[in-house]
Amino acid sequence: MKTFSRLLALMLALSLLGGCALAESPELQVSEEAQVESQSVAEAAAQENAVLAVVNGENLMQSDVDSYAYYLLYLYYSQGFDITDPELTAYIQQAALQGSVEQAVFFQKAKELGFDQFTAEEQAQLEQEAQASLDAEIESWITANAGLAEDATDEDKATARVNAIAALESEGYTLDALIASNQENLIYERLYADMVKDATVTDEEIRAAFDTQVASDQQTFADASVYEQAVYYFGMTPYYVPAGYRGITQILLPVDSELLSNYQGLQASLEEAQDEAEKANEEETTADAAAQTTADASAEPTAAPVTQADVDAAYAAILASVQPTVDEIKAKLATGTPFADLIAEYNTDPGMEQEPYKSEGYSVHMDSIYFDPAFVRAAFSVNEIGEVSEPFVGTHGVYIVCYVRDVPAGPVEYTDEIKNNLSQSLITEKENTLFSEKLDAWVAAAQVTYTDAGNAYLQADQAQATEAPTEAPAAE
Repeated sequence: MKTFSRLLALMLALSLLGGCALAESPELQVSEEAQVESQSVAEAAAQENAVLAVVNGENLMQSDVDSYAYYLLYLYYSQGFDITDPELTAYIQQAALQGSVEQAVFFQKAKELGFDQFTAEEQAQLEQEAQASLDAEIESWITANAGLAEDATDEDKATARVNAIAALESEGYTLDALIASNQENLIYERLYADMVKDATVTDEEIRAAFDTQVASDQQTFADASVYEQAVYYFGMTPYYVPAGYRGITQILLPVDSELLSNYQGLQASLEEAQDEAEKANEEETTADAAAQTTADASAEPTAAPVTQADVDAAYAAILASVQPTVDEIKAKLATGTPFADLIAEYNTDPGMEQEPYKSEGYSVHMDSIYFDPAFVRAAFSVNEIGEVSEPFVGTHGVYIVCYVRDVPAGPVEYTDEIKNNLSQSLITEKENTLFSEKLDAWVAAAQVTYTDAGNAYLQADQAQATEAPTEAPAAE
């Protein structure tokens, strides 16, 4: 809980200034019970704004802690947690108080070190940025709520602006609040930079991190399907490439849509019938069920089942439709025309116009899940680098492919980009460690006295709040 509350405390310093930031948060669209639960902590502040703790002589008010708790509650809600769960709300209540103490200590230290002092130029810049933010919010409110016509008069526009300002002020969104928020942001940035200024990494550490990640990825991505899910569906960059990939370029020939649709429909029907037949063979049927099936069949004739011959005929019709083009391609290949030149002349796949696919081809594995199975079959129908396949009918048309290279298995190349990414990751880890260590030391040295109200707040439903939820939400 300590680390989580600390991170959110500092995040709050950036984004939560009383009611100002809450006014920017979207409303929770939840049940009436959940709305009552999610607002109960914040509403408590209006009923009794007690002092919960005294931090180095500074009073920590319940209204501030409750605002923090409400924000945490919103974060958990946005991640799908049940915010009516008393265990969760009790945990959040404790996390909010602890995080508020840490936040207070952080900004006290910033003041002690003079990071809260601004030059005239800095102050002017902060005020200018705050005014720009306020003006943008005013315009946004007018657009969303004023209902001004295109021919609205200057008086109408002035009235809308007055209403917008009043509405935003009622939510705490004022120029003074924005200036204070900008000041806190800058104070935070200054102190944070000072806390982590000694974070550095060596080339040896970066290389060791690369080798460690390679070893991990070798185990994680040994299976091509897992590797392709990571690369194509999650945007990851594994540092290890499994064996068995080859580079494939292609000529994609377009096919008449009716011919292709007919073939795909017949193929789907045949596969469905085969699946049903297989399932029926695995199930035990009773005599009554068989009799009912016979009765149903005699009562209403069914369409003739799709056969493999039907599918083969539709496949052949597609090949026949592109045969003249295929003959041209084969004739030019026979006279020595490079396959790459024929791609430029005949291909309709835009991917073949982009690097690295244009020169290195698509990386295709026999067990690929990302590519059309027909394309995979075409890719592995040839055995020698430079060999060109026969045409294959697939989802997007007719594929004629060329096996251009073997993709090296093993660790990816240790490039400058990878080195820079790892360096930044390691520096961030060290910065987090330095930040945590220093803030822990400051909090440990701080004079923190909890009032009776604070102890009650901290220990609320203690039995239910001993553990944090399984997965804490990310503070965005």
